[in-house]
Amino acid sequence: MFMFRLALQLGCTVEELGNRITAHEFLQWRSFSLYEPFGSQAEDFRASLYPLLKINSSKSNGEKLAHPADLFPWGRSYENAVKAAQDKRDETARQKQLADEAERAVKISRSEKRARLMAMLLGKGG
Repeated sequence: MFMFRLALQLGCTVEELGNRITAHEFLQWRSFSLYEPFGSQAEDFRASLYPLLKINSSKSNGEKLAHPADLFPWGRSYENAVKAAQDKRDETARQKQLADEAERAVKISRSEKRARLMAMLLGKGG
């Protein structure tokens, strides 16, 4: 879903986005969005701040304060939102690691590739 949100933000189709940016840049955008959210959900969150101020200021001491996610049908509890953000950060880190490994694999010289292939074919390693 992030690819669709990014394409919408950049004013292009998902296919155009796939042709315009590298996997590395995509991961950078994804990481950036965790720290500087954009799109309709981020706008909804920002728009909820003033109503929340009014709602929470009228609560008595000890009453549970409302959170932006409480105002929207797709909202989650604060704890779930924090966990989801951490999961996204973990997933982004895993994706970056895979992208880095793929980039290193691409940089292997042709002669090294041939040597590895010959070793595999001859059963001398893998």
